Amino acid sequence: MAPEQTRGKAVPASDLYSLGLTCIHLLTGLSPSNLYDLQNDRWAWRDYLPTTGLGELASQTRRVRLSKVVDKLLQNAVSRRYQSAAEVLKDMNPQAKPAPPQSAAIQQSPPPALQPNSLFAKLFHGRETQAKSQDYLVSEVGLNYNKLRDLLAAKKWKEADRETRAVLCQAVGKSPAACLYTNDIEALPCEDLRTIDRLWVKYSSGRFGFSVQSRIYKGAGEDYGKFCEQVGWATYNSHLPESDLQFNLRAPAGHLPSRIWAGGLYWWRHAGAMAARLAECEIG
Repeated sequence: MAPEQTRGKAVPASDLYSLGLTCIHLLTGLSPSNLYDLQNDRWAWRDYLPTTGLGELASQTRRVRLSKVVDKLLQNAVSRRYQSAAEVLKDMNPQAKPAPPQSAAIQQSPPPALQPNSLFAKLFHGRETQAKSQDYLVSEVGLNYNKLRDLLAAKKWKEADRETRAVLCQAVGKSPAACLYTNDIEALPCEDLRTIDRLWVKYSSGRFGFSVQSRIYKGAGEDYGKFCEQVGWATYNSHLPESDLQFNLRAPAGHLPSRIWAGGLYWWRHAGAMAARLAECEIG
């Protein structure tokens, strides 16, 4: 719902704002409620676009054009937003001929249905098809992420958390039940870390994931105690690491994946090390 509509003052441009929200939901697969960056007062939908697929479906010029259109649809100020659907169509298809006058249009047949080569059709159909077929399960070291994807899709959070530990350890050449130290985190392959994080973010609708934890950690001033308080973790490292965890979507944002894989004398440094590695890999 557009800001002005929440105050009981809906205008035609209010529907276009909602169209913009629908677009970013379709492009990212996430709820718009998880795409707004409160700290910077902006829609951060670009941060959640798939790293592949979009570029294959449209030229750079069309992608830039689409991004500008979506950003204008999402303007909070009505005066800066599109005022009509005709304005949106004009910017999406600048080479298209202008619509005939209303009197002439009455004599013509109805407009054709959305064609397969339409930019929106390609993007949305491609997004849906690729999400079902592969989920962008990329690995630099040859790991198979089908099991993790299937567990997350089935909302089996506890099993998915254990599988996350296994693939993290395997990604740096360790056994699945090993622990990771800060130097291991620094060596995590970017593509594998990106795949793991993307799967968690997608199937939790933006609630869980390493990138979610990283934003919370930075928002807490990189204070590990405050970070733990916000994500619902104990500040000590329990000898029963799963005992205080909640494996459901009612858990605080960032609660999962857990830190069951964190080891070493300075185990609490895992949050900072992971945030640093995510930044190096340009994730989140």
